[in-house]
Amino acid sequence: RRSLPAAPHRSRRRRDRGGRGGGVVASSSSSASSSSFSSSNEKQRPPPRVLNQISLEFSRTPLRDLVSSPRFVRDLDWIDGCWPESLTAAGDYPRVQYYCL
Repeated sequence: RRSLPAAPHRSRRRRDRGGRGGGVVASSSSSASSSSFSSSNEKQRPPPRVLNQISLEFSRTPLRDLVSSPRFVRDLDWIDGCWPESLTAAGDYPRVQYYCL
């Protein structure tokens, strides 16, 4: 059965004697570095602002030609079914028809 190491931990003693310290993993990217925990803690900065794109509108992109909505959705589409043709021809219609989450 294993037990917790006695303080100071062996890797700290080894690092203090010129050995290699333990690695540090950034949880946001899961990338490892060879710096020690204490050095990473000293240079810690606030994390960058996280941007999350929850939807992508693709009505006027090449992706539109590869996607087909279900028939009942096309039947209920107000832009294709109810929007005045004169406005559609003039380019005056809602631009959000296809989007993905």
